[in-house]
Amino acid sequence: MEKKKILLLYADKYYLIKQVYPFGLDLIANYLRQCGHDVTIEYPYLPDPDPEINLVSILERTSPDIIGLGIRNLDTCMSCEEYGDYGGDGYKTFYFLPEVKRLVDFIKKHAPGLPIIAGGGAFTISPVAILKYLGIECGVVGEGEEPLLRFIDAFPDTEKISKIPNIACLKDDYVINTRQDYHFRGDLWAFERDKKFSFAFETAGLPVQVKRGCNQACSYCVEPIIEGKKFFFRDIDQVIEELKIISETHEGVNTIFFVDTEFNVPDLVYCSGLVRRIMKEDLHRRFSFSSQFLPKPFDNDFAKILAEAGFSIILTCDSFADIVLEKNRVSYCQADITNALRLCEENGISCTLSMIFGLPGETYETLNHSLEQMNRYPPRFLRRYEYTIGGRVYQGTSLCGLVERDKGTA
Repeated sequence: MEKKKILLLYADKYYLIKQVYPFGLDLIANYLRQCGHDVTIEYPYLPDPDPEINLVSILERTSPDIIGLGIRNLDTCMSCEEYGDYGGDGYKTFYFLPEVKRLVDFIKKHAPGLPIIAGGGAFTISPVAILKYLGIECGVVGEGEEPLLRFIDAFPDTEKISKIPNIACLKDDYVINTRQDYHFRGDLWAFERDKKFSFAFETAGLPVQVKRGCNQACSYCVEPIIEGKKFFFRDIDQVIEELKIISETHEGVNTIFFVDTEFNVPDLVYCSGLVRRIMKEDLHRRFSFSSQFLPKPFDNDFAKILAEAGFSIILTCDSFADIVLEKNRVSYCQADITNALRLCEENGISCTLSMIFGLPGETYETLNHSLEQMNRYPPRFLRRYEYTIGGRVYQGTSLCGLVERDKGTA
């Protein structure tokens, strides 16, 4: 296999506002290095405010054979961004694809003919539409380690590329190849994180993944599209070993964020076992832990071990109104939310509730009901609320289907 120089660009301009470490790109870079390639991750929006100046410098310094674009988000999902760059009647948000397209145009200008392949969670939501918008021919849908390696080995043989699983590519028209099931590789996870992003993972928490997949059917959510609906779990011994290595090699990291879609699904068996092992290995004395949770399943025994292990939780709570929750196909109801809040309060667990106002089924009555419940469970030292107004309509979600079917009257 010929050694190639690979440049991975973290194409998330919002990093300037909210620093989120490019976990997926770092995983891919580590895998490609293990396979013999020379890989660099760069952020093209710093240090100069002009990304073209930064990109020219990056290209001169790295001389890549192939460029990978990591597209983390399409937008912020927020409709009330005061300083947003995209808006209309009654809303304002940040929309990131125009900036990504500028990067692509700059690459074509300064390195014509250099192959560009896109990927990332945002890309996986609408791969064909994004390829057409950016004016490029290939992208990786879903997990990127093995497909990108095979793309590198196959390029420029378009026939071979067109047969690689998880690849979206132009062949007469754009096609998306079948996605393969994800499998955790035991030797992939214990690696040195890219230090240029240390501020992000030392302040917001270092991401650790323990499973992939989401079996929920929430109307607006893209996680089952990105992750797949089938669960794949890491061996708990591997997770513990990774945490021990992080403890030894990353002195500035004090918080671990488990980046599962929801930590406590599909049930409490695996996650409870992991939390107990964390305590058995005394890792809770080294780190604090955080993750996203659903209100159900969530019982007193689980809350107790979370508290003992030093967990804080982000609780998905789209609304307190059962009629809204039911219409948007979530797996919990108001009683589950209030039960989780009660258990968090009784056990001293820091809880941030994540809410969405304005989903299908929302009325003035349901809004008032949610506000009444928020007053019943008010913000305090160990309880906070974060929210957005309106549900973003993403291709492939049931909310998108509902809007298309009802012609926007949902």
